[in-house]
Formats: sequence, structure tokens, C-alpha cells
Amino acid sequence: MDRVTQSRIEYTINHLNENVFRFSKTRDDKIVYTLNEGPIPRSLNLQTDAIYGKTVEEVVGAEQAAKVMPLIMQAFHGEVTSYELDMGEYVFQTVLSPIEKEGCINEVSGTSYDITEKRKQEKALKTAHDKLKQANEEKNLLFSILAHDLKSPVGTIDKLLEIIYKKTSIYNDKHLSDLIAECNRSAKSSYMLLENLFDWAKCQLDETYFNPKEIEVKSLIRNVVDLLTSEANEKNIKITYRDITTMNIKADLYYFSTIMRNLIRNAIKFSEPGTEILIQMKENDSETVFFIKDQGIGIEPSRIDKIFNIYQAKSTPGTSGEKGTGLGLSLCKQFITRHGGKIGVSSEVDEGSEFWFSIPKELVLSECN
Repeated sequence: MDRVTQSRIEYTINHLNENVFRFSKTRDDKIVYTLNEGPIPRSLNLQTDAIYGKTVEEVVGAEQAAKVMPLIMQAFHGEVTSYELDMGEYVFQTVLSPIEKEGCINEVSGTSYDITEKRKQEKALKTAHDKLKQANEEKNLLFSILAHDLKSPVGTIDKLLEIIYKKTSIYNDKHLSDLIAECNRSAKSSYMLLENLFDWAKCQLDETYFNPKEIEVKSLIRNVVDLLTSEANEKNIKITYRDITTMNIKADLYYFSTIMRNLIRNAIKFSEPGTEILIQMKENDSETVFFIKDQGIGIEPSRIDKIFNIYQAKSTPGTSGEKGTGLGLSLCKQFITRHGGKIGVSSEVDEGSEFWFSIPKELVLSECN
């Protein structure tokens, strides 16, 4: 080969847009590289001079070799094969063709096309599609709640007030008192629903909102309990504390208050009248863990995996017929996840439930989901 021809070949190889390579079978039946040129081999320092005579496993690793070697062997048996190889930084599509010489196939040639950008675009498109799908599901869920859960209690309030207004003169005091009590229950149900809807919407629509700061635990929990005292008193439920110290933790005040409010209110809802709710706190080197234990009706095992999922959770009546939204525990999980913490529950039917959640001392921030 003259020098001019050799220079042209070298120039062509050095300016390839594709990657070309060749495998040969040695006398001891090993499959080794005899050629590897193109942009990816250059960028990974895997050109022919660096890998000549090496096996596929030596070049791409055992995991990738296990995927492609069966296809390479098919090519050595006379088949044209193709595969996709993910090298982490690069993804490329490869076509293998057998090279027959004097009735034997001892070599296989391959051509690889860089499809990294194509795969990135497909991944970005799928991510956008998934986000859009989730947004539509959340929108539909919101409209469903507004159409059913919110419409019913507000409508009840309207009708009851109308009856009170028109019929007050013909009802005795006991009947009027019952109607007003029912009005009050419906109003509370509506307020709780609007409260949870607001919290959920805030997390979904404003993912940048998160303001962790030092908060004093004991006084904050007492403030939340004070807000719920009337609900507990209606069922003669006692709320007690154990190991709640005056220490500070770093958390978002609004989110932490919402978590506590929902978990304690949930305990009140499903507790039997005359029982006790216990709030505890434990601390270790990495996190602070809070526990809310009730003596209520418990949770069926088949429901435990669903109660924190906004799309699977279903509202069930409390021990005194209280209505809910199905959003409370899902909100707790989202707000705790935002802190980088975890939430869980242990429960037995008719024995009560103990919910717990952790707040890391070193916050690992996460988006609402």
C-alpha cells in the first residue's frame, strides 16, 4: 500500500461519524478485537492500538459482555444481528455482520451508530409525558373532590339553614338544637376539607415553597393540640405527652404543624370515646422521630399500603360517624418527604394504631409527589 492510499484511509477512519470494529476468533476460540475506530473509541481511549487482541469482557466489562456475546456468537454462526449498548455516557446501536472466507467465518465486522441524543430526547419526552399525565390525574382528582365531597356538606349546610329559617316557629327546642348540631358538624367537615385542599394545592402548585428553620417542638405540639381540644372533648378523649422535650428541630413550621394536625385529628377520628391518645418523641444521632398512638379501631392489613397514597386512599367514617377527605395522610407523607424524612404505621384491628414520622437533623430536600 502506497503512502497516499494509507493517508487517505487514515483520514477516513479518523473522520468517521460511525464507529467501526472487527472481531476475530483466535486459535483457542477466544473472541478478540482486531479493529475499533470512530468518535466513541477516540473519546473513551478504546481505539485499536489500546484494545487490539483484548476480549469483549476486558473492554466493556462482564455485565455488558454477557448481554452482547450471545449476539456476537450468532454472527460467527452466519447471522446478521443487531443490539443496543448502553455505556453510561454513550448509547449506540450496533449491527454485526459475519465475514466469510474460504467457507469459514473467523471474523465479524460491526458498525455502531451513536443514538445517545435520541435516547435522551426519548427520555425527556417520556418524563414530560409522565408529568403531564400526573398533572391531569391530580386535576381530575381535585375536581372529583370538589364535585362530590365538598358539594355534599356545603349543600347540607344550605338545606339545614333553610329549614331552620322557615320552620323555627313550629319546632321545639330539642329539634332545633339537633339541627344546629348537624349544621355545626357539616361546617367542620367543609372546613377540614378546604384546609386539606389548600395544603395539598400549595405543595403541588408551589414546589419551591419550603422554609425550614429552628422550631421549638414542645410548644408547637401543644399549640396544635390546643386547636384540636374541642374535637377531642366531644368524644371524651384525653391527649397526653411522653418524652416531649423543649428541644429545637429544623423544619418548615407550616408543614410540621400540618403534619401534626392531620395525624392527631386522624387519631381522634378513629378513637373510641373515653380513650387516650399518646404523643411521644425519640431522638438519635441522625433524626428525630415522633409517634402518635391511639386506642381506636385500627387499620385492616389490606389497607395499610394504600392509606398514604392520594390515588388509593379512601375516606372512611370515624367512630362517631365523622366524615373525612382521604387527603390528610397523603399530605403528611408529602410534607415529610419534602423534609427528607419517612412515615409509617403499625396497627391491629380493634387494638389501635401508632403512626410515626421522622425529621432528619441534616435535611435532604425533596419535591412533593
